Amino acid sequence: KSQVTFGTFHGVFYGILKQAYGLGPGNILTEEEKYGIEKEPFIKEIFIRIAESIEESVFQAANMTEINEVLMAGGVSSSCFIKNYIENSARLKDINIHFGSSDIAQDNAVGIAVLGGRYVWD
Repeated sequence: KSQVTFGTFHGVFYGILKQAYGLGPGNILTEEEKYGIEKEPFIKEIFIRIAESIEESVFQAANMTEINEVLMAGGVSSSCFIKNYIENSARLKDINIHFGSSDIAQDNAVGIAVLGGRYVWD
């Protein structure tokens, strides 16, 4: 049975990381560690990992549900880097992925709250 999860990308992604990799307060970078890292390569690597995680999530969800139409919305999906990565993914070539306008994709917290509320209220 499929389960629908509502939440911001950050909340859902953190939940995936906690469950899959045991991520928690004990293994997150401290403020001191953050300042010792070269920022540009580190930030690029983060975006690559986020894009790979989205790619894997979409691929797995499409295979499990046999859905081949996906709408990407929200702040993370408004990233040009992530959009380009997903649009050029060989693994996702058979899935029609649509991106909302970046003008309206900056933050989806209110929209997710409304959708989640409808799911609960109906």
